[in-house]
Amino acid sequence: MEDRLGSLLPGQVRSATVTSPQGATTISQHLTLHEAKNLLPGRQLVISIRQPLSWYGSLYLHALRGVNGRKRLALYGGGKNDFRSVLYGMTHPQPERVPDYPIMLTTSGCAHRLAYASGSEGLYAHHFNHYYCPQALLLRQESLSRDFDQWQGADTSDAPHRNVGKRESGPPGSYSEWYDGEMLSWVEEADGETANFLGYDLLAL
Repeated sequence: MEDRLGSLLPGQVRSATVTSPQGATTISQHLTLHEAKNLLPGRQLVISIRQPLSWYGSLYLHALRGVNGRKRLALYGGGKNDFRSVLYGMTHPQPERVPDYPIMLTTSGCAHRLAYASGSEGLYAHHFNHYYCPQALLLRQESLSRDFDQWQGADTSDAPHRNVGKRESGPPGSYSEWYDGEMLSWVEEADGETANFLGYDLLAL
């Protein structure tokens, strides 16, 4: 999003600085929907979404590279941190199995935590429902540049590509090769309703 906006408005794109009870801060991490509405009033809300199967895979790789990431994965995986075990925990939340602390940060400073273990949906559906707003514009990460240009009615094809992921860990192959039929059924049962709402096919990546 920053790349696209920067191409449309050269030199005018900057990180927002907001004042919260804890003082002034520059937004560099995720805000909850509640925080965004309170701290950035009058702005158009844009949310990027991602296909659930690739989202779980990307989240897994993100955690592997993070501080204490393998330990957090093991909390979801019942002591194991392989993708299959972790995915089961993420799609089968149980208070005694799943921590009330997701892998991703949800706010600047992580002041709030998602009570994920109390729900029956998968982590993908829980995360999306936590951020979703009917008035928000949804852009798909799989076609973010094209969707952005259609939204703005402009061509930003010359914008630089930042944050291009390089897989240095995790299972080999594409995300579609990480799943067998049983694993697909876990995601379908936990996140199928949300995936259908977003127009994603859980049988295809």
